[in-house]
Amino acid sequence: MSLIASAHIGVDIEPSRWRLDEKTANLRRRVFYECYQADKWRSLFVGRPSYFSKVSVSCELPDDEYAMYN
Repeated sequence: MSLIASAHIGVDIEPSRWRLDEKTANLRRRVFYECYQADKWRSLFVGRPSYFSKVSVSCELPDDEYAMYN
């Protein structure tokens, strides 16, 4: 349910379009990719299609340096 809610609020959309500061944009990217990974695992275990399709995702990967220290 939370995966669907995250898609409805637009976490899969690249946050740089909204003129957010870099720290907030990276945080949104990290949140999205956590949801994306959880969705892929859920679909694997349940045997259902995943909610996020690779075609509809426009979010870039978060910075590695930010993920390492925060």
